[in-house]
Formats: sequence, C-alpha cells, structure tokens
Amino acid sequence: MIHVSSALKQKPTLVVPPLTEGQQTTLTCTAPGLCPGSPPNITWSSTLTFNPSAEHHGTNITCKISFTGDTTTEETVTLSVTYLNLTCSVESFPPSLIKWTKHSENKVYVQTDSGSASLLIPNVTTEDSGRYICTAEHLDEKVSVEADVTVTCK
Repeated sequence: MIHVSSALKQKPTLVVPPLTEGQQTTLTCTAPGLCPGSPPNITWSSTLTFNPSAEHHGTNITCKISFTGDTTTEETVTLSVTYLNLTCSVESFPPSLIKWTKHSENKVYVQTDSGSASLLIPNVTTEDSGRYICTAEHLDEKVSVEADVTVTCK
C-alpha cells in the first residue's frame, strides 16, 4: 500500500503581477500551511525580483517547496510580458517635431522635438488595438506614417 501525503497534493501559490517591460517586479511564492513549527524551504528555478523585458515573455518560472522528510511540491507558470512599443525616427536638421496619435482620438500620446519618439503602452489590452499615426513636422513640411495594431487575447 502506498500512502501519499496531502503535502504533495497541495501546490504552492505563485503570484505574478502584471509584467511591464523595464519596471521592476517581485514574484511571490507561498507554501501551503501544512507543517506548523517546521518551516519549508522555498527554491526558485529563476530570479525572484527582476526587470521584465521582451526576452522574458514565454519563460517558465518554477517555485519548489521542500518540507522535512523529503516531501516536495512545486508550481510552474509561464511569464507574459504585455506591452506595446512603437518607435518613429526622423533624420533632419533642425530636428523634427514628432507626435504619436491614435486614429479617431484627439489625444496626443507622445510629442517630442528630439527626432525620435517612442510610444510605450504597458499592460496592453484589446482596447489598445487600432491605427496609430506618427506625424513628423519639419519647418513647413508634414509627413505621417500609420501603424495598424491588433491586440488579441490568449
């Protein structure tokens, strides 16, 4: 007869907040409360606090809990870094004024006279889908380029 303890059936709780590229985040792993007076050993197979980037998207991270008596349990999650980054660059002298807008909205998301403008939308959702327009103004010339963005849910 094989006896399986309840510790093996209860997985740790792994909390991953929304991940935004470049913003430091902390992942939390909580052990099931099974052994009063005998604290478990928590092991991470990856970093605990880090700055998410596009390269982290799709990475598996595991929290492993070891109790006394060689009893272990673990939980694995796949990281999802959600963001949208649109960049528009123009070479000119003097530098062009660049604006990012969204079609059918009167809102200017980014405006700069440095010759390059990046529109970063953290925690992107389907509501961020649409046509984004980069407009460059130089002296009395105006040039625009459009980017159609479609955000889908998994």
